[in-house]
Amino acid sequence: MIHKLKIEPQFLVDIRSGKKTFENRYNDRNYQENDILLLCAYVNGHYTNDCEVVKVTYVFNDEAYCKNGFVTMSIKLFDIDKLNFECIFAYENYLKELEEIQKNMGGVLDGTNNNY
Repeated sequence: MIHKLKIEPQFLVDIRSGKKTFENRYNDRNYQENDILLLCAYVNGHYTNDCEVVKVTYVFNDEAYCKNGFVTMSIKLFDIDKLNFECIFAYENYLKELEEIQKNMGGVLDGTNNNY
């Protein structure tokens, strides 16, 4: 699964340098190993173009150590070139558009309904 997430710009610097190899998040997305996180700087209520792609290598959610509902994820910079990065964002936009069409049509776009 791919998750686009807000992050403070200074943390991107630490991720790029290899100093920050973890991410703490509220687990409202059921994070799993091998998920991809699109960590995009968020400044003054807006995303910037400064993003990094990381892969989740481990999810730690032991309630004895993690705040209720939170997880700590081990992350690793993901080897991805600019073209693939743009494809991920294009695919994300495609899914949003498809979801909007589905919502407006009141059904599922799975090819089983002749009204679509």
